[in-house]
Amino acid sequence: MANPKNIIIAPHADDEVLGCGGFLSYYPKKSYVILMSRHERERMDEFYSVSKSLQFLHESLGLSDRFFSKNFVSETADRLETIISDIVPEKVFIPYPSIHQDHRYTYEVSLIALRKFVGNIYLYEYPEGVSHFGRFTPNTYLPLSEDLLHQKITALHLYKSQIKEGRDAPATKGLAAIRGLECHCNFAEAYQLIKGRL
Repeated sequence: MANPKNIIIAPHADDEVLGCGGFLSYYPKKSYVILMSRHERERMDEFYSVSKSLQFLHESLGLSDRFFSKNFVSETADRLETIISDIVPEKVFIPYPSIHQDHRYTYEVSLIALRKFVGNIYLYEYPEGVSHFGRFTPNTYLPLSEDLLHQKITALHLYKSQIKEGRDAPATKGLAAIRGLECHCNFAEAYQLIKGRL
């Protein structure tokens, strides 16, 4: 696999698909997913299946799900910064800071780790984050063909243990259609550039 040019930092296994599944489908073999948490065997097996499907490299920091805040911010930021420095990506995607404590922690610790980063930093969205927090303001879009959207939904369905209303095919396609309207295409994935150049 070629050296990855992008990093996606995911609090939990499935956030990378919900927020950046279209991007991962569009740029196979060019992304590196840093999974903040460790999960039970079933969910990690699903994550490995998704990584093969979307062709991305990955590693996990092994934080306890729902207990990220018990970890020292500076220590976690240092670990992230080391990975980012080793990869030297052009773009980094981090989660929108929703009401979920693990997502807020990931957002905050990522910004610390990226304080010296000179590339583009984007926020990515996911259903609960936007509907409950309401300040996600996209300014960058990736138009999705029917095929790319299908790849994203197919990858999402590999997370059989996580599929539920709001995190299923209809919701994913619906959000993609809304973002498509905003950028004048059928479907799209949206991000908020917070550092770098459009």
